[in-house]
Amino acid sequence: MAGSGKSDTARLGIKMSQELVVGAISAVLFLVFSATLNNFLSQGNILAILKNVSILGTLAVGMGLIVVGRGIDLTMVAVMVVGVAFSIWISTWGVDFTLAVVFGAILVAAIGLFTGVMVAVAEIPPIFATLAIASSVYG
Repeated sequence: MAGSGKSDTARLGIKMSQELVVGAISAVLFLVFSATLNNFLSQGNILAILKNVSILGTLAVGMGLIVVGRGIDLTMVAVMVVGVAFSIWISTWGVDFTLAVVFGAILVAAIGLFTGVMVAVAEIPPIFATLAIASSVYG
């Protein structure tokens, strides 16, 4: 039916969306990997996948909150990397790693507070403030 004007998915009642396509591709890949790789469904591999995805999920939640507030934050990855690097760096001085992570979190919070003050108090547009901070922090 070349001239009907409706796609096959519209006639079937399926609304194609980006989420549906990504979900379908993910499901197909999961099934293929489960069938072809011996240890894909092992507990260790599933935990490794969840650990890797948790970092992106945490960043996505933060970015989602910012976007809902009609802003944009270009500093997220730069600040995350600097916080981790700072934590590892001070742990090499003999500081307990848990305490080093706390210090890294304090550094990240201070950078975030400074960025927030630039946007909220100084009324610098978020794209410019976060671009400047990301460049300054990450180098």
